[in-house]
Amino acid sequence: QVYNVTSIGKDAFSWCTHLKSVELPNTITSINQMAFRFCFSLESITIPNSLNSIGDFAFYGCYNLTSIHISDLSSWFKINFNGPNSCNPLSVAGGDLYFNDSVIENLIIPNDIELIQFGLFSRCRSIREVTAFNSVKTLASYAFEYCPNLEIVNLGLCIESIEDYSFGNCPMLRTINVYNNIPPHASGAFKFSYPEYMTLHIPQGTIEVYEKAEGWKDFGTIIDDLPNESGIDNISLDYASPIEIYNTNGVCIFYGIGNYKLSPGLYIIKQGSKSKKILVKQAL
Repeated sequence: QVYNVTSIGKDAFSWCTHLKSVELPNTITSINQMAFRFCFSLESITIPNSLNSIGDFAFYGCYNLTSIHISDLSSWFKINFNGPNSCNPLSVAGGDLYFNDSVIENLIIPNDIELIQFGLFSRCRSIREVTAFNSVKTLASYAFEYCPNLEIVNLGLCIESIEDYSFGNCPMLRTINVYNNIPPHASGAFKFSYPEYMTLHIPQGTIEVYEKAEGWKDFGTIIDDLPNESGIDNISLDYASPIEIYNTNGVCIFYGIGNYKLSPGLYIIKQGSKSKKILVKQAL
């Protein structure tokens, strides 16, 4: 641990070959170039909410760095990675990302994020499902490239562009749910992830445009079974009447009267002839 320090200087801990764990305090705003270069034994690092930038080659040669700990997800999205080479500690050795000491498997993008930047989750081992609803407009190149356990991706109404290799080389990826009626730009987004073996779920009535769109027409199975936003009304739930709750795969997970405990995720609630979409951020 280090205290009362705002910046880790260039080469500060370079070649500290016996260093195994680093916990940075909430005073640190920057990690400079090559700060932890060739720390061969480094296994774990705790990133503070205050961190704004990480320099090029900061974690170069840290081949055992597999546990990255954060306590604020929005802060992680806003770090400026100053260079393409080993500045993201998550991707150097293919690590697991921990949020408040719990490994992240179902990643739900915070409401205030519009851009998922270049390589932000590249090679992350822990992520199995990504949900990018609300404000997310763009997934930059390599955003989730070679996430070896990623299986499901949920993309919301605002998504406009999924750049090259955003989901490239993801061997377990099998299901993509896109809620935008207009196909996002996605040429090259799924390179070497073999979309011909995947299933794409899209809004009802949009199959014709998706089957013609670059990046989407290559999917082996395309099903327009998701709710179309233009047909969803805002309703006030009457808990004295039966409701139906559906998950993003269109499976009814509850039918009845009263409240139902929901895990984080997107759901469609139907009551009578009307329905509405809800996003659960924390378990209800």
